[in-house]
Amino acid sequence: MKKIRKAVFETNSSSSHSLHIDSKTKLYETIYPDDDGVITLEGGQYGWEWEKTNNTIEKANYMATYALGSETQTDMLKELLLEHTGAKEVLITCSDDCDYDSDNYSYIDHQSARCEGGEGGNAFNSKEDLKNFIFNTNSWLFMGNDNGPVPLNYYEESLEKKFSIKIKDFDELAYSDNLEHGWELNNILSSILRNNGKIGDFGSSYSYSDSVDVDEDTKTCHIKRIHWGRNSREEELMGSFSYDIIPKGTLIIEKFL
Repeated sequence: MKKIRKAVFETNSSSSHSLHIDSKTKLYETIYPDDDGVITLEGGQYGWEWEKTNNTIEKANYMATYALGSETQTDMLKELLLEHTGAKEVLITCSDDCDYDSDNYSYIDHQSARCEGGEGGNAFNSKEDLKNFIFNTNSWLFMGNDNGPVPLNYYEESLEKKFSIKIKDFDELAYSDNLEHGWELNNILSSILRNNGKIGDFGSSYSYSDSVDVDEDTKTCHIKRIHWGRNSREEELMGSFSYDIIPKGTLIIEKFL
């Protein structure tokens, strides 16, 4: 059976935050209390932007924001910070009381928030997981959205990946650790095509939109342009490109001789 993955760029967006928790390499940093022995977490506003960080205090602020409304998670966070840093007190001053003008108003965009089962909850599975996420410099927080493809090589600079992905006609390599889910392969191929001017999200006055279909059996991706009329919808094939998935350690030049 052929496996066809479709990706159409749409405007109904949500955030898509993810956590990489490294439990193998122990490269711990700390957070230094102030002169009174106090650590203050002010939270933050974490939305759709494509941002990534392994900064210890920023990860702690993200988890403080995630835990708002959960006494159990907030207590775990405070206990961990007291134990790991030697602080006398941990103050969490962020608030989600919808006082938008407040300097301390904090939120995580809805799909990634605790009430929606966001991935931040994985760090609260145990105090050890929370420690590895916040204090381990090999643990990363990735933020973004599902409105379109992930920026090319967004993850590869931070994490060692198992696969390289290449479209035959272009020079770029993209990277991935897990291609079991079709959306990741779609996003990677779409990013390469977009970077080389082969697709766009929308045409002038939203008269057309581009989509990418991926045929995993033939390792081919097809660009379709959908033209929108007042009462019509027409598809046009704009081009087809061969791609390859290259396991780590393979000499890439050999794949296209």
